[in-house]
Amino acid sequence: MAQPLASRSPGPQPLREPVEPEVRSVGARLARLEAEARALGETPRAAPVHYTMGRLWMERLGDPRSAAICFQNAFALDPRYRPNLEAARRLFASEGAWERALALHRHEETLVEDPAAKTESLRAQARILAAPPLSRTAEAARLVERALLLSPDHPGLLQTAAEAA
Repeated sequence: MAQPLASRSPGPQPLREPVEPEVRSVGARLARLEAEARALGETPRAAPVHYTMGRLWMERLGDPRSAAICFQNAFALDPRYRPNLEAARRLFASEGAWERALALHRHEETLVEDPAAKTESLRAQARILAAPPLSRTAEAARLVERALLLSPDHPGLLQTAAEAA
């Protein structure tokens, strides 16, 4: 598996620049988590550990590139681990990687069986597709139609359908 990069990359930063003691503390926590991930090996049980490392890289150190590597490692170990899918989607959206965010929504849609969760996934996909830079409104409208079949009275979905029209 790829290891997180130590260098900082452009993109979303923490609300404030971390101070040196905080960087050392987070670095020590990352080292413990990396040891835990190695001990667990390449099993689905290690996915939450990689996810946690990704959150630390993103939220505490403001390094989206290293966070993405951790989220990708977690996905490779357990593609059904929804907290990781959500975090990776948010990261890709914040970086403007809309096709990647869309791909994760589509993947998650295949995992959920609950009609309400499936509806939310379809609605989120439609919003990404309809907005610039993708602006694929016909495809977005088809997803909204599918979602309306699952939840015809969903208020947010009705608004999305009105916007798409």
